[in-house]
Amino acid sequence: MINAVIIDDLLGDRNDLKRKINKCILSENVSIVGEADNIIDGKKLIDVFKPDIVFLDIEMPGGSGFDLLDMIDNITFEIIITTVHDECASKAFEYSALHFLEKPVEVDKLEDAIERYLKNKKPNISFEQIEVLLKNHRNFHDIDNPIALPDSNGLDFIKLKNIIRCEADSNLTHIYTIDKSKHTICKTLQKVSELLCEHNIFLRVHESHLINLHYIKKYNKGDGGTARMIDDSVAYISREGKNRLFKRMDDLGMRIK
Repeated sequence: MINAVIIDDLLGDRNDLKRKINKCILSENVSIVGEADNIIDGKKLIDVFKPDIVFLDIEMPGGSGFDLLDMIDNITFEIIITTVHDECASKAFEYSALHFLEKPVEVDKLEDAIERYLKNKKPNISFEQIEVLLKNHRNFHDIDNPIALPDSNGLDFIKLKNIIRCEADSNLTHIYTIDKSKHTICKTLQKVSELLCEHNIFLRVHESHLINLHYIKKYNKGDGGTARMIDDSVAYISREGKNRLFKRMDDLGMRIK
């Protein structure tokens, strides 16, 4: 039997989640042992019941779900985030590999999350993933702060402003920085673009290339053209990318040589 707790400040959302759990074909495997509408009571629930799964909301009065995770030294439970659509949150989850369900929760996605736990019988999360989640959430909007990117060997910590360009390689993305380092992460360029293009200095100019506008050294004309970057690498630009590039540069008051 899976013991689960729900931490969400909205009673309606808690009741909706319980109804959805009861509709799951796996519902007989889940027991809701407690509920809380704030992180202080939520922390107490976790300490007392030591649940297998915590369904956790993010935005709550008195402290967010991130704050709750920050309060727990040893996370021994599966975390399933339940939240309204939030770009910042969803991107942080993507980069930490945590599971989250968008409200209103869909029964089939809820079943997938429960089934995943039943197959593993252990939290599908590591200390490093929690660290990535919390760090990325805190630093997401500050281009001067480092962000943690997981790779096959561990974590790379880089400042967003130090990224020169990103290049797609199938389901991988190569990230090049001003210290001439190359970081390869197991995310598509589309996912990386969703993260970086929150900042106006980043622009996807081609299906395989995303660049930092501050580090363009020279623009070379062509069908779409190419951008020579500060490290002398070259990024291809599509026709549509060229139009976006010139408009963005004009908006920023920048000139291309």
